[in-house]
Amino acid sequence: MIHNKFSKLLIILNIIIFFSNCQLKIPLKYFPYYKYNDSTPSTIFLGLVKQQLYANIEIGTPKRTIQIPLVFDSNDFYIADSPKNEYESDRFNDLMFYNSTSSSSYDGDEEDEDYYSYQGDLFEVATYQKDKFYFNNTEYIINFYVPISYREVNSGGVGMLLLPYTDNTDSTPDRTKTFYEKLRKLGLVKEYYWSIFYNSTKASREEEGFLLLGALPHEMNSDLGFFKQGYFSEKYIKTVNIAEVGQAFKISFDMDSLTAYEGINKNKKIEDFSSKLSSYKRIELDYHSGGVIAPGSLRAYYHRVFEIYFINGECFNETTTKKSITFYYCKNNKETISKIKISFPGINFISNDLNYSFTLDSEDLFIEEKGYVFCLLYFSSSTRWMMGKPFLRKYPFTVNIDEKYFTFYYNTDLERPSSNDDNDPDKGISVTSLWIIVCCTVVIISILSFLIFRFCLYEKYFKKKRANELDDDNYDYTAKNDKTDGLNINN
Repeated sequence: MIHNKFSKLLIILNIIIFFSNCQLKIPLKYFPYYKYNDSTPSTIFLGLVKQQLYANIEIGTPKRTIQIPLVFDSNDFYIADSPKNEYESDRFNDLMFYNSTSSSSYDGDEEDEDYYSYQGDLFEVATYQKDKFYFNNTEYIINFYVPISYREVNSGGVGMLLLPYTDNTDSTPDRTKTFYEKLRKLGLVKEYYWSIFYNSTKASREEEGFLLLGALPHEMNSDLGFFKQGYFSEKYIKTVNIAEVGQAFKISFDMDSLTAYEGINKNKKIEDFSSKLSSYKRIELDYHSGGVIAPGSLRAYYHRVFEIYFINGECFNETTTKKSITFYYCKNNKETISKIKISFPGINFISNDLNYSFTLDSEDLFIEEKGYVFCLLYFSSSTRWMMGKPFLRKYPFTVNIDEKYFTFYYNTDLERPSSNDDNDPDKGISVTSLWIIVCCTVVIISILSFLIFRFCLYEKYFKKKRANELDDDNYDYTAKNDKTDGLNINN
């Protein structure tokens, strides 16, 4: 009887978990595209801006964490089987790799029609395998491709699309084999949304964050990175369709005005570029970039800020040979850096589509590394703005990969967290968040206690007693005084 009641309880708990956990958080971490090389400022800078964003995935038996990059312009979900020795000599490969031979739950699926024939965007031939994955502390069996030969060697790829964006691709035409559709089939996510949040307001070399899948930010009853619960509001959502840029999937939008201001003083304008916007009004989001690429025609406004420090050897500018990008850096002299930040041109650009005025200034764009301070705003021959971490940390976007649009919260009544805020996770949790956590914990424990009591203990202790419960041990008998007490029966 108790076993049957306990089974009912488990069913109810599974239903509650299914409907309450229709979103998933996957830890993320940045690594450089090329191996670390701190021999020159140029190679240090490349390590800061030329990066890849990796997902930490738990897989196999025994469970181990592997690191595979997100791929934003493909829908292939594949995991490379220990390809470390096949990497190009200068490619970063200090990663945690998958190794099928070390997992007892690994299994090939030879009945799949694409077992030895599938070609992906980044590999030539792949087998179709399956293994245990772990999400929300629960095991799931999931299939994935394992490349045999590569077009570009990597530890794998979490394709962020459902279907190929254009016909000019080798992505799988079967959306049921994509990472997102597999999670949806398992009930781990409900909607086709993804967002990326960062754990800290401060820039760092191997930055960490997480991928939120299946929900819009305002639907989450928790902090999202350094954005506190309640920051995102449904009434402030703006939606923009994702346009095709060339033959690739790019999240982009156009700006309608652009001005530069001095330092962090937004009211002290230096220049209004709005009349010249036709040549560089497009903004693209690049989640693999550690910096911000600005149109080369704007470099003169930043060059003059650093130029006065070239003579005494405090600051420098270089153009890399590998990517032909021009950047600025200085020795880590606090006094010099403070002066530069005061005059460094901040930028303010307005998007009418998103109903928002975006800003980037020295507080967002400087990072200390290996005895230098680097400016993460750099320049190329491109006419587009390519917005990486300094921008994306400050302004989160949410993408719907099924309907191909992205959303942005334009709540101008709240200040965006900055690197000077007390919102940094390193400084601890807020009192409000602590109270919410305590209250939620109490409610959950109360519900679980009630369910356990109702289905497992109620009948045992509170049903009316049956005949077999009428035991002498349950009662206290006291003998009555007989009427003959004290009488001599012989009389």
